[in-house]
Amino acid sequence: MNIVPIKNGEISVKVAKFGGTSLANASQIKKVCNIVLSDPERRIVVVSAPGKRFKEDIKITDMLIDLAETALENGDYEPKIAGITARYDEIARELGVPGIAQTISADLHQRVT
Repeated sequence: MNIVPIKNGEISVKVAKFGGTSLANASQIKKVCNIVLSDPERRIVVVSAPGKRFKEDIKITDMLIDLAETALENGDYEPKIAGITARYDEIARELGVPGIAQTISADLHQRVT
């Protein structure tokens, strides 16, 4: 997490950036939410892709790169999209926010076609 204080007139604003293992699963995301909510000056939150859940895992960023390379080579990218979507679906289900994986899948399909 990086926190950058910004002075905007009378208002102090903190920008917090989270990514990688701090977003790897629902438990970690809940910790991030608690960090953000614990300080009202944290008004801007920037997130990147989820990282590894365990040592042998693959980061979402690497999965997206693999998807792009496969699509550029006119390969079968459907399994790649399914894998990425499954990761986000797992996180979403654990957080109680189902449905986001379908949005991500549709977005990825649009980008690679």
